[in-house]
Amino acid sequence: MKKRAENPTTINRTVILVIPKKLFYEWEKAVFPDMKSIEESASEYSSYLIESGVFPEEPKAVLEEDWQWIFENELFGICIDEEFWPQKRSWTMFTEWFDIKFCTHVIDLLEGPVVHNDY
Repeated sequence: MKKRAENPTTINRTVILVIPKKLFYEWEKAVFPDMKSIEESASEYSSYLIESGVFPEEPKAVLEEDWQWIFENELFGICIDEEFWPQKRSWTMFTEWFDIKFCTHVIDLLEGPVVHNDY
């Protein structure tokens, strides 16, 4: 376990937490009807870091350049075959499939640098 920082610091990012809704899980069940749904064991969600100083009251404006990539990343987490993905994805569909939560105060509790890995 990493050592806790003696003086935790904030970082210059906003966290977006993407939480699947019922329609996402229904799609998952349609693609893999015989597999256990992640809905039944969901206790962890994807989070994405964006620039700090955003205004979460306007999520569409904040995610204007990123929501499509996030949507595809969430779909890819279930099924890597794009043929099974919904073909006509929109902002409305994204918000029907996911709740979006913003965390604008991000505190790093650990000592040492943050390690970046290529995605």
